[in-house]
Amino acid sequence: MNITSENVTEQEFRFLKIENTPLKLYISHELFRPNQTTQAIADAVRVNAGETGIELGAGVGPLTILIASQPISHLYSVETVTAQYLLAKRNVEKYGLSNKVTLYQGNIFDPIKENHPGIKVDFIVSDISGMAEEPGRSMGWYPPSVPTGGMDGTEKIIPLIEQSQQFLKENGRLYFPVVVNFSDADKIVRAATARFKHLEKLITVNIPLTADLVNTVDNLRSGLYKPIERKGSRGFWQLDVYKAERPK
Repeated sequence: MNITSENVTEQEFRFLKIENTPLKLYISHELFRPNQTTQAIADAVRVNAGETGIELGAGVGPLTILIASQPISHLYSVETVTAQYLLAKRNVEKYGLSNKVTLYQGNIFDPIKENHPGIKVDFIVSDISGMAEEPGRSMGWYPPSVPTGGMDGTEKIIPLIEQSQQFLKENGRLYFPVVVNFSDADKIVRAATARFKHLEKLITVNIPLTADLVNTVDNLRSGLYKPIERKGSRGFWQLDVYKAERPK
């Protein structure tokens, strides 16, 4: 996908704020847009003055901006999709944060390994895809150009968890979301428990589904790992945000 004036617009996101001011971001309807998962991660993540961190799955940069606007030392951000990476750079520049953010296009930790061998950071924030392929595509949440989490939603998040240990300080922490209904959540939690001394669920959010999306869920052939909660014709899916601390 090419980034042009025809397919890029500026949109305000009232649920994402810096000092009570909503973010205004350059986005494209052909790419992944900030949503309630973004908001939940933003609510869960806590960073301290002077810390250094890594962000994986920057998208068009909403969490990048929210994290880097705090008094941290530096943030290294990675985005897989080239078009999203280009918009993230544009959004970071718009907010005057280029001096605190180093943004790369690449797969998970690969650009960090290549450009910063031996680096150890205080925190890692992940917003890479954790949703299984069929529900992500069927419900229209993942455009064709944006990768999902594979057949069971763990294709990217588990390698990220496994590799994160080598980039964290002794008391470092990893924040990551789990899409409970549309991924193998137990498999993800087991992977984190095996590699960190402490795992804590910080936030649980129940996100509404329209009647049409409930019907889509009912027709899924794969990718549903826990029944959705139902209220009348509507439904709710569950998102958990975890903090894993002290890599083993």
